[in-house]
Amino acid sequence: WTPLEGDAQAHEPGHLAEWIYLADRFRATTGIASGLPLAEMWQRVQESRLPSGFLPDRDGVTTRRLWPQTEFLKAACVMNRSDTAPGPRPSEIAAQLWESYIPPALKGGWYDQFDESSGACLSDNMPASTFYHIDSAVEACCRL
Repeated sequence: WTPLEGDAQAHEPGHLAEWIYLADRFRATTGIASGLPLAEMWQRVQESRLPSGFLPDRDGVTTRRLWPQTEFLKAACVMNRSDTAPGPRPSEIAAQLWESYIPPALKGGWYDQFDESSGACLSDNMPASTFYHIDSAVEACCRL
């Protein structure tokens, strides 16, 4: 569990956000705290946001897929249980995610990836694996 040295270590904010949620679910299920610095992790996730407010696929790129946004939403659900938590509210993230990635015109579908600079949709399919992320984000919101 030690980061690799140099450029070999990719930082993917979506995975960091996912670990916030997983650590919280572990605590809720077992009663055992993970010991992870969730507030520091949350701060790092927020520092990774693109100008639009979305998370990039990984540091240093301007592409943004749907699944990191769902993980950002789940982490926000964990971190925003109190009114004092910094950062966007889950409702704000959900609204932005829904408007950009899951518009009503798609009738049950979603856009998978965008380019931050141009706003262009880069995907021509809807990966089935993304549905797991969408479903678990809705479930996390329902727990609030």
